[in-house]
Amino acid sequence: MKEFTPIMLHEMRAEFVSYLERLLLTPYTWGGDDPEQGFDCSGVMNEALQAVGLTGHKSDYTADGLMRLFLGKVVAAPDGIKAGCLVFYLKGGKDAGHAVAVHVEAFVNGWQIIGAIGGDRPGTTVEEIRATYPRMADFPRFIVQKWIDEWEAARRGAFVKKRPFGYRPGPFVVVDPFMPARVEAGEQNGG
Repeated sequence: MKEFTPIMLHEMRAEFVSYLERLLLTPYTWGGDDPEQGFDCSGVMNEALQAVGLTGHKSDYTADGLMRLFLGKVVAAPDGIKAGCLVFYLKGGKDAGHAVAVHVEAFVNGWQIIGAIGGDRPGTTVEEIRATYPRMADFPRFIVQKWIDEWEAARRGAFVKKRPFGYRPGPFVVVDPFMPARVEAGEQNGG
């Protein structure tokens, strides 16, 4: 991973949070990874991390993949939490070594998080819509899918939104992707 100065990381942290806030109310789309089609939980985080240069262009991590990427930057909750920290919700165990991250959100301050919330796989398929509404066969598949995603997001209240931390139960792991890299003792002395 690229090395950044503490000043750069501070500026990147602020822009990361600002970027996420600009994405508020973007519809949730299962597997979504862009502002036009919508986001799922990892898609919105990938987008914001790429926007500030913390991850590479076109990188595409699942929630668990993002957690593993930043696992060396775990912080203690609540003392180490600050804006820009990522919270990963776990399934199958109480810590990252024994569980899988199934959801990710980001702190916008010490008590609120933002993320793509409330979604799941679409319950309706393009084929079902076209069978029910034959005139939809004239529309391109991606447009019909976009309508389905937007309708289901509105029906479930599934959008990029803010919530107070704690609205969702744990277990969880918090990482700070903007934490400066630790310098090893031998590196400080030139070798």
